[in-house]
Amino acid sequence: MNQNTTTFSFLLSVILYAFLLFRLVPSPSVVPRESVLQAKSSIAELPTPTTDEDRKIDIRRLSRHVLFSGTRVLQARESPDGHLVKAVVLRTGFLTVKGDLVRAILHPKPLDIDFNLDSFRFLAIMAVIAISGFIYTWVILDKEFSHRSAKNVDVFFQHQYRFGVGKMIRKSLDIITIVVPPALPSVMTTGLYLAQMRLKKQGIFCINPSAINVAGTLNTVVFDKTGTLTEEHMSVSGVWKSGLSCDPPQLCKMEQVSNIPGPLSAVLAACHSLTFDLTTCKIFGDPLDRVIFISTNWSLQESSLEEAASRFTSPIQAVIYNAKIESTSPWQQLGVLRRFPFSPTAQRQSVVVETVGSEGEIVVLSKGAPEAIVRHCDFQTVPKDFENKLSYFARRGHRVLALAWKPICRTTNSESGESGGVWMKIYQFQKREDFECDLRFLGLVVLNNPLKPESEPTISELLNANFRVIMATGDNLLTGVSVARQCGIIKATDVVVQVTPSNNIVRTASSSPSSSSPSSSLLTFEVLTTSDDSEKFENSVWIGKILEKLAQSVSQCIGSTVVFTVDSGEDSAGISESLRLVMTGTTWNFIRMHAPHFLSTVVSYGTVFARFLPDDKTSLIVALQTKGGREGGALRRVGMCGDGANDCGALKAAYIGVALSDCEASIAAPFTARQQNILCVANILKSVYCHDLFLTNGLLVGSIGNTLTDPEYLIIDLFIVAPLCVTYAVSRPWEKLEASTIPLRLMTPSNLASVFLQLFLAVATQIVIFIGVQHQPCLDSAGSYETTSLFYFSCFQYIFMCVALAKGPPFRDRVYRNSKFKSPYSRVHTTGIFLLNVIILVNFTLGLLIFPTKPLSEWAKLLPLYGPNDVGFRKNAFSIAIIAMAFLHFMMAIAFEALIDVVSHDRSATHY
Repeated sequence: MNQNTTTFSFLLSVILYAFLLFRLVPSPSVVPRESVLQAKSSIAELPTPTTDEDRKIDIRRLSRHVLFSGTRVLQARESPDGHLVKAVVLRTGFLTVKGDLVRAILHPKPLDIDFNLDSFRFLAIMAVIAISGFIYTWVILDKEFSHRSAKNVDVFFQHQYRFGVGKMIRKSLDIITIVVPPALPSVMTTGLYLAQMRLKKQGIFCINPSAINVAGTLNTVVFDKTGTLTEEHMSVSGVWKSGLSCDPPQLCKMEQVSNIPGPLSAVLAACHSLTFDLTTCKIFGDPLDRVIFISTNWSLQESSLEEAASRFTSPIQAVIYNAKIESTSPWQQLGVLRRFPFSPTAQRQSVVVETVGSEGEIVVLSKGAPEAIVRHCDFQTVPKDFENKLSYFARRGHRVLALAWKPICRTTNSESGESGGVWMKIYQFQKREDFECDLRFLGLVVLNNPLKPESEPTISELLNANFRVIMATGDNLLTGVSVARQCGIIKATDVVVQVTPSNNIVRTASSSPSSSSPSSSLLTFEVLTTSDDSEKFENSVWIGKILEKLAQSVSQCIGSTVVFTVDSGEDSAGISESLRLVMTGTTWNFIRMHAPHFLSTVVSYGTVFARFLPDDKTSLIVALQTKGGREGGALRRVGMCGDGANDCGALKAAYIGVALSDCEASIAAPFTARQQNILCVANILKSVYCHDLFLTNGLLVGSIGNTLTDPEYLIIDLFIVAPLCVTYAVSRPWEKLEASTIPLRLMTPSNLASVFLQLFLAVATQIVIFIGVQHQPCLDSAGSYETTSLFYFSCFQYIFMCVALAKGPPFRDRVYRNSKFKSPYSRVHTTGIFLLNVIILVNFTLGLLIFPTKPLSEWAKLLPLYGPNDVGFRKNAFSIAIIAMAFLHFMMAIAFEALIDVVSHDRSATHY
């Protein structure tokens, strides 16, 4: 296949076996960050499977050799031997990445079993009440039928209100509909839809609507760092060259390094997986690689094989050159022979290049995490003050990468002077481990990764609302701690303790002289301080007590099934509030393996988890949700916010995941935010708090039904309940997060108290109206005046109960501001749609009660509530009594809700 700009898409996932270099862009149906523009190459060799387990292909490990469904191929290069492209189909249909996304939308995972069970328990309680009402109604109607048949009432009543067996069954079964009124499911669906629309207006999309109902129960949020808390695009601060001994360490500008021929400028310019797109004439690839490469002012040219053959002795993939370097220097042009792309597991990337000219040679250039690079370097080339230099930059929040190189061989035979064939004959098929050993340390490249402007205020808002905030990052530990201090996750008064295994070889943290910890056979603890913290830790006795309790916690957990935390024992006051544990992924896995009972302490006080691989983040989320927390051992409801690539596993494992992406759907999480900052987390919590309160109140309003005629049911459901709930559902969330949270379950004492107290109040006031009708001498006993009176009274009850339960802050905006409506007669006056709807419905009910129309009364079987001889005030006396009783019921309902709020210590809830 020759180079061209023809594009085609894959509808299935395949693995490449022929040599082919692809330059890829995602199609519109694939989520960026989950399928980014990158180069794909053929797989060199798969081991011969010996067992069924070996026959399984690890897609994540071989992702550089797999074309996923939805991938669009822009360019390709033919193989040296001219063979055609060969690929093996791995997955089709719903087993592909795109299919997995569609399946997640169609069949989302159940998010909360307790909420569903509580919903059914609530309906079961109401069903018991309904069955009791069914039996009571049957008995009453049977007696009424016998009584009226014996008296042989007038023909009109027998025609209109005769009670046969079928009629008695239908009337009794009407009680069952009180449990779930016909309008309730549609109203709940409408409320859910409006909640989704509110989120969509803010650039937040949800593929699992049930997540909205339960997201309000979160109490812990885990954030990724790079691209989430900090900006995705970085800037190069400079390069620290190995051998410079000045204190503090000085950085060399990129211009001073990139134009000097040698391995240092070469590793900065060539160690990456960037590719040049001929269709757009732009460089694509990892943002970090792009920032470093662009700062060097080198050029990338992906030439054809024929053009490169005249300058290099081996087939190359790309040419990287610097026109400012003399053409006689072998470092002026670099031909890329082989790339070893960055992987989270290895935490490094390498490239094998060939220099030009008679002095040319084949060298390995490596770049990656300092800890990973140093492990593969010759220790004689690593400066003794390496840890101090790394700590200096990391403590200031910089992202630091280590640079190293190693010469392999000369491209020209030193004895015969013949060139060519060395790479093809000897080194072409060697393993990655053979190249990345005994490297020579060159220095550190320091990048500035500033916070996003939305990070600090959002973190502050979450902390003020009593959320626990945790950072899980793949970056350096000290860099993560510095960023946590900047955004407020770690406060100035907190004591930050680093946990490390006792047998660590490379230490990445320094501690103050007073922070030495008690010796432990398994773990060591060090207090991390900043350069200006000397005065903060004067109370060394208190700090020593913290470290002693941590060591005691470890010793208690070894060989014991009892979980010991630092909260136990005497003198623990104040320790739990200021202690912040930080650790790396190596320590995390060490604790999981050797001290699993210490995990309870780790998940309770852990704040920054650094050098975490994707699998480590997933295990952290699972541990947080299963090991509980400080609040009496209660399980945590954990939310995760990150991108859709390395955080995919953690986003799926979390109770609620929020993926930062440019598209409307993510395979990794139910919520996808186009706004590339963590402000979306606060917006989601505010919206779901508002909707959760609407859900609870809807169940309460639906629990006060009556047995009415079919037209009366239709009027209540269609013209009163539905408009109320719809306009109530458009309520906006409160402007900020408060410390009060939605209860973790529906069957809470406050909810149950509200249900039964309001139900008792509704029944009691209806009984008063029912008895009052029977004592009206002017009303004919033959008509069903009780039903008519209760219908009017129920209309007022539904309206006033909805207002009584329409609580405002701390979750929802005030009832008179729930959604602004601009009056067509004024440019200034605005009012809430819900409040306007309440006014309209009250006047509508008053019109039905005081000024009934004959067609509507005949259709709904509404009887006049006055006698034939009543005039003036006597004509409307009983109607006024119904209005007065409805107003009294309204005031008592508000008083009951206020009393419940006070008893449940939720004094922040208001109606105004």
